[in-house]
Amino acid sequence: MKLLSVFVLAVLGCSLAEGRIVPKCDLRDQLLTAIRGLTVNGNHPVLSDADQVAKLVCHAEQSSGFNTSAVKDLPAGIEDTSHQGEQNWPNAGDPQNNDASSWQTRKPPQPWVLYGVFQLSNRLLCDDGVNPSINLCETSCSKFLDDDTADDVSCLLRFFGNSGSGATRPSIEDLLKMIHLIFQSECKDVQDSDYFAGCPPPPQ
Repeated sequence: MKLLSVFVLAVLGCSLAEGRIVPKCDLRDQLLTAIRGLTVNGNHPVLSDADQVAKLVCHAEQSSGFNTSAVKDLPAGIEDTSHQGEQNWPNAGDPQNNDASSWQTRKPPQPWVLYGVFQLSNRLLCDDGVNPSINLCETSCSKFLDDDTADDVSCLLRFFGNSGSGATRPSIEDLLKMIHLIFQSECKDVQDSDYFAGCPPPPQ
């Protein structure tokens, strides 16, 4: 029993050691670099507004503390009240811009586990190897827990740029839940010029 406890602690220690605290300015620069050149359906920019980028970085600060190894359980039917808020959500994620008949029908609420610096859902964006998932980003949730945030950024932008189709299209409820989690109330008034005031100019 003692050996088992030591093994579990060693595994947890290795897992936590892989994570890091991402500087706010660095996360902004990663998002801006990844966004550059991305479009929805070839004509609409993805998250082109600088204030939207500031809101995404603010979400990372509020939800994970910029910790790449952050994991949080969200019970079924409960939406974290610290993440509720109404926003002008960007681009393809808005079901009003899509044929309602193509979206999955309403399903009973399921518990979620949120992973990584952006707290991405195991039911929607990644596969945890245990629970059924739409897995829009076609990746393992464990990929969001290491110190490389490139896959986190890529998945986040893929969520806004491609909401899936057919069997990989999420329910409207799950889609809106994820959007509510990302565009949380604490960040609704965040502006680029103020939030990144202490940062150097972004890369050109």
